[in-house]
Amino acid sequence: MKKTGILFYSHQANLAGAPLSISALAEALSKKYRVVFVCPFDGPILSKIKCKKYVIGHWFQERKLDQIIKNEQIDLVHANTILAMPAVKAAKRLKVKLIWHIREDLSNTPERIIQKIQQLADRVIIISDSMFKYFRNSKNVIRVYNGIAEEKKLLAERPSKTPVILFAGTIEPRKGVLELIMALNNLRTLTHIPFSCELYGSPLPNTQGYFKKIKAYIKREKLEKLV
Repeated sequence: MKKTGILFYSHQANLAGAPLSISALAEALSKKYRVVFVCPFDGPILSKIKCKKYVIGHWFQERKLDQIIKNEQIDLVHANTILAMPAVKAAKRLKVKLIWHIREDLSNTPERIIQKIQQLADRVIIISDSMFKYFRNSKNVIRVYNGIAEEKKLLAERPSKTPVILFAGTIEPRKGVLELIMALNNLRTLTHIPFSCELYGSPLPNTQGYFKKIKAYIKREKLEKLV
């Protein structure tokens, strides 16, 4: 019996949260299904994926996706993020089942766009319960929290019982990493309870300056043992 064919589409190939999450899902499902991973551009995320990959470029994406869907006998398209419209259009044009994985905050998204997302997708995945309120109904909307790959460094039993605050994600301003460290700096002056903070992640190419600002703050406030 032929295995179900799944095409995963990511509009990014960097190591940000959305590509990391979708690549981990693709790798896990490739053990049971025929998985194809498609991205417009080459990038570090592709080196983490062992399943079949296509880099299709920016131009004529829909035409190329049509061909891949036909050649690979794809049964299901998984479009990653609200910016995956080329994959959405290809799936609808070829009458292939579509899962649209919405990872963005929809608070500033026009209602007509949210309605269109729900109309086009056979299933919409959101990553937070707070996003349900933006849909008129939840008949084809489900919540699936983002996961992280199990790593021994993260899961190892700690010798100390000191509370640890964990941040896992890309180091960028919208994640509020600097604000977190500043708040913890204030907290240590208000309480005698020992604690520490661990950051797991890396900056994006365009957030290197922000990362340097964080390191400078840690050094200036002498927080090396805290963070």
